[in-house]
Amino acid sequence: MIDSPTAPIDRQKVVQRHNVVMRVLDPRSPLTVGNGEFAFGVDPTGLQSFPEPYVTAMPLCTMSNWGWHSKPLPAGLDPATIRYTNFDTYGRPVGHVTSSEGQKPLFDWLRENPHRFHLGRIGIEITLNNGQLWTIDDLRDVKQTLDVWTGIITSRFAVEGTTVEVTTCCAGERDALGIQVRSDLLKQGRLKIVVRFPYGSQDMSAAEWGKDDLHSTTLSHIDNGVVLIRSMDDISYGVILQADQPIDCIARTQHELAINPRAADHLAFTADFAIKPNPTPILFEQAITASKTFWHDFWTSGGAIDFEGSTDPRAHELERRVVLSQYVMRINSAG
Repeated sequence: MIDSPTAPIDRQKVVQRHNVVMRVLDPRSPLTVGNGEFAFGVDPTGLQSFPEPYVTAMPLCTMSNWGWHSKPLPAGLDPATIRYTNFDTYGRPVGHVTSSEGQKPLFDWLRENPHRFHLGRIGIEITLNNGQLWTIDDLRDVKQTLDVWTGIITSRFAVEGTTVEVTTCCAGERDALGIQVRSDLLKQGRLKIVVRFPYGSQDMSAAEWGKDDLHSTTLSHIDNGVVLIRSMDDISYGVILQADQPIDCIARTQHELAINPRAADHLAFTADFAIKPNPTPILFEQAITASKTFWHDFWTSGGAIDFEGSTDPRAHELERRVVLSQYVMRINSAG
């Protein structure tokens, strides 16, 4: 017989003893924030500053359950003409599209569309003392922590001896990011946030960066921020970048802009993604509060298991896998 526990499980203690700490760039294990309908993968900078190492392993993307894209049907193709291969199914023929022979362009188009796509990259750009832009080799003293209980990622690193701290979260049920950067490099004008938008792709990276003429980005300024309207073939959506302080937003190209505060050593802002822009922008502290509430509600509902005190040497690892699997399930459980 199993005795009933004398006290409820301390769920916060169980969850937080499995907080994830990263000290190196691991292309197969980027940390992610999300809510099940929206997710944002990050590198050791807490944003998507160095996406290249991840492209063939675990691409850094900003993706949503509503962000689906179809490339235009090539001229001369008609989906109604696709040829099926019949298979006997309980005594009757059932057609399946299994062969591209003689119909490859149409076969490929149907297979590749619609597809999810990368909603937009948000990263850090730093100018070094020699005037050159930083590279991943300039990252030093990396320590990145995912607080699994709150869904908040804190990333610390140094560049040429100057510390940068980045806080990243998803704003609860809202498809928005809360981002804060603290560093003397901001005050020096050497650190900027760069936002860039790609064309959609069926490839694993979900983005094509060299087709700027196939999509559009329109920008309008609001107090301490900008509203961006994105249009691409069969979909359009909005992104609101809202800071907690006066900022400069400079459009570098049609699909890229740079953001920096005015003479401050910190920058707190949100990036709110939606089919239709929300008329009430969310601020960084609201995003942090929403993340904490979202994850508190998740961790305090449903079942929980506590292996503390077990003498089995496998207990801690099993508990870790349970907790982190629950986190990954929650941020990716689209629909």
